[in-house]
Amino acid sequence: MEQRLKMARIWLANPSTAHQWTHGIGGVLLYDDILDVRFYFDASEMFELKLCSSDVTYLNMIAVMETQGFSEALLDQHQFREALLNLHITQERNFRYHRNSDQRIIVECNQKNCNFFMVATVIKGETTFVIKKMRIKHTCPTSTETTRVSAKWLAQKYESLFRSDLTTGIQTLIDACMEKYGVDVPKSMAYRAKNIAIDAVLGDHKKQYPRLKDYAQTVMDTNPGSRVVVITVTSTPTEKIPHPGPRFHAMFYCINGAREGFLKGCRPFIGVDGCFIKLTTGAQLLAATGRDGNNNIYPLAFGIVGQEDTPNWCWFLHQLKICLGGEEGQFGPYTIMSDRQKGLLNAVNAVFPKCNQRFCLRHIYANFQNAGFRGEDLKKCMDNAAYAYSEHKFNIAMNDLRAECQEAWEWLCQIPKKTWQGMHLTQTARLTL
Repeated sequence: MEQRLKMARIWLANPSTAHQWTHGIGGVLLYDDILDVRFYFDASEMFELKLCSSDVTYLNMIAVMETQGFSEALLDQHQFREALLNLHITQERNFRYHRNSDQRIIVECNQKNCNFFMVATVIKGETTFVIKKMRIKHTCPTSTETTRVSAKWLAQKYESLFRSDLTTGIQTLIDACMEKYGVDVPKSMAYRAKNIAIDAVLGDHKKQYPRLKDYAQTVMDTNPGSRVVVITVTSTPTEKIPHPGPRFHAMFYCINGAREGFLKGCRPFIGVDGCFIKLTTGAQLLAATGRDGNNNIYPLAFGIVGQEDTPNWCWFLHQLKICLGGEEGQFGPYTIMSDRQKGLLNAVNAVFPKCNQRFCLRHIYANFQNAGFRGEDLKKCMDNAAYAYSEHKFNIAMNDLRAECQEAWEWLCQIPKKTWQGMHLTQTARLTL
């Protein structure tokens, strides 16, 4: 296609009746003084688009090739209608169907004096549509007052926006359509388009749950040694539902490659935390990550549960403990860092009692601020105390904090030093900072 497009431009700049290709595989015939073009793309050239016996000039042929939609295969009438719609929205014009059937489509411009028309029919014995005749150039002025832009079309064109960011606002959609196509989209249409695009990106979540066990088995078949656990529960029978089926309860996911890489090449550090899954089901995601030799985050295991509480954390950490083979690796006991969430602390103490616990300094400082202790001076004192590796430097930092604010010093002293202060860490835990 690119070579023929380049050739068409050359012929347009240097018109001659001598230009012709003989018939053969993908034969193309160019002839006569008015530069009438008859061209046919054979299937052997990997093109399913067949444009034959067309009354098209070189200029129109270039326009056809460059127009989005017509440069690809027109598999059937649906793809032809879609390409026709894209063409007219891009050109800020409108069209009407003179005839619209599965076998033959004839379209013309909405303006009476415009020369645009197109005739397309299906090839006998196939579903491929062929453009028989057309004048693709409009002679009418552009207009965006009567446009064929719809919510469905907007959703298809800007689906990529919502794939990258589901929180994309409708104003962004309206501005993008105005900038690219010159069409002022109503807010109601933008809302509908956003909902259609989000449904296409996320799909129906509830319909995916019955396939989780199939997915788990596929992971274990393709990644031997992986651990994927899916737990279901059965509700109590009621009058309305006498025979309830199994319902999803929790899922644990750890690929063998990630597990082996953590055990053999990562530091003995595990960070655990949870977050909400922004889906219609309202589940929560539990995650366990490590630190590699470059201090980068190393994904280790994930879990999906209904809520972040002690029983669910205990179940998740128990599955993680099975994957790791115990509470110690080849470099010694693991150091587990968390955000001081009560349910998580209880679960760590129950499942990993021999492991060192660390609290995330960022979360401690956030709680410190929420308690009413704000300011750069207080933060500097806390940082100096946290990163002090000698008793002398630690005491200096704490005395400075006490001099700044007695209440802040008392609040910080309530947190065990061994969970956040570098001086009280073991040698193995220090290596994991």
